[in-house]
Amino acid sequence: PDAVDASGEWQAIAEVSVEALDDLARISLLMDAPASPFDLFVLPGGPGWHRVRAHARGRSLDFDSVVSDNPREHHLLQIWRTAEDEPARELRRDNRWEHQRPST
Repeated sequence: PDAVDASGEWQAIAEVSVEALDDLARISLLMDAPASPFDLFVLPGGPGWHRVRAHARGRSLDFDSVVSDNPREHHLLQIWRTAEDEPARELRRDNRWEHQRPST
């Protein structure tokens, strides 16, 4: 995409590079959660370097909780092919809940 999606009033936006070894990809969750709701998908650009831009809003509503029913957190992921690895970038940082500490 040429520009950041401004239609969703996103609170956080970040980009990272990912190297795909083949044309199939999957989104995985880092937290303990029910089975992943994401299926395998085909990367239109095939194997190689891709850029992933993640948009998020509502992350502070259920801080430090896994919500599988009626989630209030929303995301938009955009993926496109690039020629090489590029540094990670924060385009917008949501720091409204940084004062809260995760439970141990």
